[in-house]
Amino acid sequence: MDVKTMELLFQLITGLMIPFIISVLKQVHWSPEQKFMITFVLSTLAASIIPLLKMGSDPFNVDLMLQSLTVIFTTSQVIYRAVLKNMSLEEIINPQAALASAIRYQIIPYLLTIDKKTAADILDPDSDKSIEVNVQELN
Repeated sequence: MDVKTMELLFQLITGLMIPFIISVLKQVHWSPEQKFMITFVLSTLAASIIPLLKMGSDPFNVDLMLQSLTVIFTTSQVIYRAVLKNMSLEEIINPQAALASAIRYQIIPYLLTIDKKTAADILDPDSDKSIEVNVQELN
């Protein structure tokens, strides 16, 4: 196996592992932006490994790092969306995050149908208005 093939194999394997690592690390209260940032930072750190190992007497190869970042990050996103999210593996790895996502997807269509006054009433702690979510209907 030549060096280029080994580099690509490292990139793909790393991209396959990152979604599982993120699913274990992430917290329910993290925003989508925070989840994106941790994924991007982890991908960038992993993408830096190959150029650092190849450095020796050569300067840091930014092109190789960007290529690695592209493969690792893209692979991680595809695996997350196709495997963890669609095959319900996230429910096993991090059930709290899966529940929060399911509730979010159930509640958003409802929120689009209410007016601003009703939304303000629901947010008011002194109001008797509330939103109910049926956990049995989430799947």
